[in-house]
Amino acid sequence: METVYGVLGTKCGGTARIVFDNVELSEDTVKGGVNIGYDVFNIMMIPKRLTTVAGSVGVAMAAIEIAADYATKREAFGSKIIKHEGVSFRITESLTAIHEVSSLVYTASKAAYLFKKKKIPYSYVRKLVLMAKLNSTEVMWKAVNDAMQVLGGIGYTTIYPIERLLRDSRLGMIWTGTNEVMKMIIQHEFIKEIKDREYFSTKRKVELDALDFDLKEEKVYE
Repeated sequence: METVYGVLGTKCGGTARIVFDNVELSEDTVKGGVNIGYDVFNIMMIPKRLTTVAGSVGVAMAAIEIAADYATKREAFGSKIIKHEGVSFRITESLTAIHEVSSLVYTASKAAYLFKKKKIPYSYVRKLVLMAKLNSTEVMWKAVNDAMQVLGGIGYTTIYPIERLLRDSRLGMIWTGTNEVMKMIIQHEFIKEIKDREYFSTKRKVELDALDFDLKEEKVYE
């Protein structure tokens, strides 16, 4: 293993390159079977990404708690800054987003549990986990930035931990797959779902609610 690199945030987690050169492995070291490394990797990423997801919610909530507490103490223009809409609205918006994404995180976690019990397909749980990862990391980034704005200049110092949370949270949108990759895979999995002939077998096909749904000659795709 080569020298560990310095990183912007998450100081507790080192980054290094591991190189295997002419390594021979016995058959009993094979995980899951031969030539299925891609499948093993994708399944392994479910709990790994859920760890990022849960941590993102925790960081976001911590940042907003600090900001809200600070806003009830800091005075400006003759009153506590929590009374100014420019401050209170930031806290409100981030808090609402955190609670919204918490529901998605719960749903994704439940789906992962059901997948482990072989009750739902991998494609479905993968989509939910990636949606949770995409959403939670962006909510975290917004919440920490809002907290920094509420605290103002002192939030940029080491007097409060917001500056550390800001550095730590930036990684969330990059590791275990960038959020751009999350978006590509999410739509890919969803398109596979709706193209499956079974998808609408238990759903109402809303397209048929149009007054002239039967005018097939008007539905030109080329």
